[in-house]
Amino acid sequence: MPAIQNYFLSVFCCLLAVLSTSFSYAQPSTDSIFYQQSVHTLLDRYKTEIGQDSRLYIGAEYTGAAQRAKGTPFFLSDSILPGIIHYHGEWYNSLGLQYDLLSGELLINDFTSTYTIRLPKEKVDSFSIKGHFFVYADSSASLQSGYYERLYQGRLLLLASHTKKVTYPASTEQLPYFRQDDDYFIKKDDRWYRIGDKGALISLLKDKKEAIKKFMREDRGDSKKDFGLLLARTVSYYDQIK
Repeated sequence: MPAIQNYFLSVFCCLLAVLSTSFSYAQPSTDSIFYQQSVHTLLDRYKTEIGQDSRLYIGAEYTGAAQRAKGTPFFLSDSILPGIIHYHGEWYNSLGLQYDLLSGELLINDFTSTYTIRLPKEKVDSFSIKGHFFVYADSSASLQSGYYERLYQGRLLLLASHTKKVTYPASTEQLPYFRQDDDYFIKKDDRWYRIGDKGALISLLKDKKEAIKKFMREDRGDSKKDFGLLLARTVSYYDQIK
């Protein structure tokens, strides 16, 4: 750990010890809230002071998408989106993130916002970007290593893989464009299953086949156009009646 981090970590620990002693015999209602606020303030101050020395900012520079095409290679938007990261065992809040679906890389700006950094995938346990929660999964017989959006977690686990590819139209007069592909996976009884359509889902949940078919027929709203949302609602319903 660099010297500056050792210094501010020592200061942080000393102040935390003082606060703990001061409030150990205090009234639990008001003073405990003040104590928690003080700890959060000190922690934020510590992370601010170590700045560019933080291991969060260690990564290769991102120079842009390898291929140019119409649209965006990023998840949801070209813009930097609000998010949080669980990185190397530690949470980092209030960050600006971009998720490149062409390369599968999570991006942040460096501490001075001079350039963009590609975060090492193996150090990112999970992250949330504009309300969408992703987890990192190692490769297995059914899943390739990479980031997966967690759409539902209960008795069953539902993950979505979002990727983009450059598609070249038949006509040379048309520009190539980014096309997004979404694949869905359900973990049931410690096994992964790829779900490509309603039939595959009904087959997986065959012990409640008639109830599942009825639920999907009667489901209304956004799920008619959003297969991922339909899957999430259906597996949640399955967990309730199981």
